[in-house]
Amino acid sequence: SIAGSVQSVVICPSEHIKCRLQTQHTAGYTDVKYKGSFDALDKILNSHGVRGLYRGFACTAWREVPAFGLYFSTYSIIKDTANNLIAPNTSDEKRDNGNNLRFW
Repeated sequence: SIAGSVQSVVICPSEHIKCRLQTQHTAGYTDVKYKGSFDALDKILNSHGVRGLYRGFACTAWREVPAFGLYFSTYSIIKDTANNLIAPNTSDEKRDNGNNLRFW
């Protein structure tokens, strides 16, 4: 879940810019507000500051934190199950000696 928190901080500005670019082309609206990603970044920073880039951070964190927790816990369970199927009834030291196939 910590990885999800870190990713939320990193990805939130790019998600915000992406959403702004996608929603600028609404039905019946022909004028373009942003010419591209860097133009959107510049206009958001000039009008709202850095805080404006992190608008929607809570929604991004609510999505990323549980997703990463679920991803890594599922990965760990599958990895342990695969290792037990490949080399059952052996301790970790015996499996790590290089004689058996081991995932990570």
